[in-house]
Amino acid sequence: MLRPIRRLSNLLIIVSFLHIGVVFAQEDSPPINDLGVVNIMPIDLQVNPSSAAYLAPDGSQLAYLTRESICFYALPAVSETSCTPVPEDAGVELESAVWSPDSRYLALMDNDVLRMLIDSDILLVDSQNGTLTNLTDDGARRIPLGDESEGPLPLIDLSPQWMDDTTLVFIRYELGEEEQFTQGALYTLSVEGGEPELLRELTPRHTSLSIYRLNWLPYTEQYLYYHDDGRTRILLAVNDQGQQIVLADSKVESMPTVFSTIDLSADGQYVLRYDWYNMGRLTPDAPVTAEDSIAQVIDAESSVTALIDPAYFVREAGWSPAGEGLAYIVSNGPEEESGLYLTSAVGEAGQLLLAGEGYGGTTPSRMQPLTWASNNTILLSDRAEGFQLVLVELGS
Repeated sequence: MLRPIRRLSNLLIIVSFLHIGVVFAQEDSPPINDLGVVNIMPIDLQVNPSSAAYLAPDGSQLAYLTRESICFYALPAVSETSCTPVPEDAGVELESAVWSPDSRYLALMDNDVLRMLIDSDILLVDSQNGTLTNLTDDGARRIPLGDESEGPLPLIDLSPQWMDDTTLVFIRYELGEEEQFTQGALYTLSVEGGEPELLRELTPRHTSLSIYRLNWLPYTEQYLYYHDDGRTRILLAVNDQGQQIVLADSKVESMPTVFSTIDLSADGQYVLRYDWYNMGRLTPDAPVTAEDSIAQVIDAESSVTALIDPAYFVREAGWSPAGEGLAYIVSNGPEEESGLYLTSAVGEAGQLLLAGEGYGGTTPSRMQPLTWASNNTILLSDRAEGFQLVLVELGS
């Protein structure tokens, strides 16, 4: 947990969505330095621009999302347990899904409001029976910016996260008078449905969706949000004792703090982040160094940014179940040095467990952290095999 922090006033705050894949290590799990790959299992599913896969926190199943359906497969048998059609009037925001900590429910946004200007709601899918529910259906679809509104004004719901096994928290904006967005706020909602309850307001009134990414550490009062109003970018950590600026930048032209992903470690001490600026600079033939890494780590207390691996460019990463180590992907280097690595501590060079240039995440834009499940499995895609899914089992 974060240590006690002094109260900060007059902060310009904006929330940041971070998928938090919090999982819990098994008591008999061997030390990270003793782990190796004991099995590699190809799965006959592919990741492409219109599909994504998410490994459950306990590793017992995976969710496979397309624009048309959301399906669940038991592991390691890869047997389909349910497959639910997506309603025709709903989309699927493939980069927004997040498993409940108990590996039962999947929550996600039904539309990409930031790019498509289509009202977004929070969908819930129960993996046990395949039931799909729109938890925040407001009857609206199009955001009427510049046009006369017809029908109800949308309630824009973003970035679902889990407070516990059955309670969701998300960002909500309303479109008020004169087509101005009202103050951004956090709302909570049970998986049983009902009316969302206001948890806290986040920012003064803005005319844009300046808060759109949130990261919550389940079973705690600790969370992250990211404020980007085009002039100042502030990443904040919040716990039961207050809030703390983790990283701030007002040099808009430098773009160093534009995060596509933020993920708290299970112990709450570190923030894994993907940097859009470095992501935009990445080309297949561009020489890159460790300092150019897309995935880096911020100490939540000291605000110091650390490289995951001091020697290699790191494209993606994910916390270990207990949060003390990382799985990460090295790419854009020699083939024999690229692949899946494990490290027991931030900043310490890890060991290469699975060599190959094509390994990576399991969503179209690879914006989600890797999930290292509590049964010591990691789900990857393999570009060399048409982005086929691969389940990597770790053991001593």
